Amino acid sequence: MLVLVVVAVALFLLAGTMTGLYVAKSSQLGDTRETLGTQVSDRDDTIKADQEKITKLEADAKAANDELTKNKETLTDVTKERDALLPCMRRFIEALDAAGADNDAALSTALRQATTACEKAQTAVDES
Repeated sequence: MLVLVVVAVALFLLAGTMTGLYVAKSSQLGDTRETLGTQVSDRDDTIKADQEKITKLEADAKAANDELTKNKETLTDVTKERDALLPCMRRFIEALDAAGADNDAALSTALRQATTACEKAQTAVDES
């Protein structure tokens, strides 16, 4: 009988200990679940904010790329006009040099060449 009482007390103590452990671990599990839920929510907010930033940066990059393309086209047009005007300007400088040197023959030739070069430049500029 004594053995039975000792076994019953041991089982009672064991059941009490196990119930205490269950309650303690259950509480810790709830706290862990709450902490993980908060971390997941924070992570989701960060991902959403980063996606919005990425979308804005992509739009900015597209706008910058469009502007760069436009500027390249403008540069190409200006370069073509410059190349068309350069011979005219050189002939005009030659005419000024001839006028400064009081050389009427060279001045006449330079003005004729400048007129021809400037007419060609005007045609090229008007086409572009």
